[in-house]
Amino acid sequence: MIYREIALPDSLRAVALCAWQFVIEAKDPPSFPHQVPPDGAAGLVLTRAPDGSLHARLLGPALAAFTVPVAQGFDYVGLRLRPEMARQVMGAPPLPGTVDQVALNGPFAPVWRDLAALIAGACDWRGAIAMFGGIVPGDAAVAGAIDHLIASGGAVPVARLAAEGGLSERQFRRRFHAATGVAPKQYADVQRVRRALILALDDPDWAAVAHDSGFADQPHLIRDVKQRFGAAPRRVAGYFGGMQHELLDLPDGRNIQARPANAA
Repeated sequence: MIYREIALPDSLRAVALCAWQFVIEAKDPPSFPHQVPPDGAAGLVLTRAPDGSLHARLLGPALAAFTVPVAQGFDYVGLRLRPEMARQVMGAPPLPGTVDQVALNGPFAPVWRDLAALIAGACDWRGAIAMFGGIVPGDAAVAGAIDHLIASGGAVPVARLAAEGGLSERQFRRRFHAATGVAPKQYADVQRVRRALILALDDPDWAAVAHDSGFADQPHLIRDVKQRFGAAPRRVAGYFGGMQHELLDLPDGRNIQARPANAA
């Protein structure tokens, strides 16, 4: 299995964090349940079946892992939206954890065509650029906070995020939720557990991972992972450790992950 993050043109970077592709290799089982880790971001997902049919879905921000069936012969690609752009892109922030199947000829048709081209290896993002290139930017205070939380792995306190945005904590919490559909602490906590699992891919010393990812202690990390994944950290890390990761670390500081591209 390969999880690959794909950098987007500059004109789309205000709208989406990255594109992604999930590849099932010939050595993988014919079918299996795949656990998708939470990232706190809404997304657009396109699946191509072996018969060539396409299936499009809109995802709400995930705060806990969810399991989907995957199989040989299927292709999976998508866009991870910037959380504060969910309202502008979808009309309203989708509820956390929602999955809605949508028509290919609906309002996102240009994006579905781009994602289909990405599967074929010939995507130029013209449809997404035409659709999103002139979109009104999201809340600047929330966008800055999200960049900071991603880069820090959720380590920045809400009070500091609010102050950096020139807002009171109450104003900041209200505006963050209005833009993203989740509370700032919920988003920060998701980034923290994502950072922990990425660190564990390199070194499964859970006490050190807990410390380096901002958890109070190892038991706190274990409880959080169990709540979000329904399994112990060692089992979760074992599953993701069997997958090849190609993760982006963008040069302008808007890090997608805490690990460089092409890391195995």
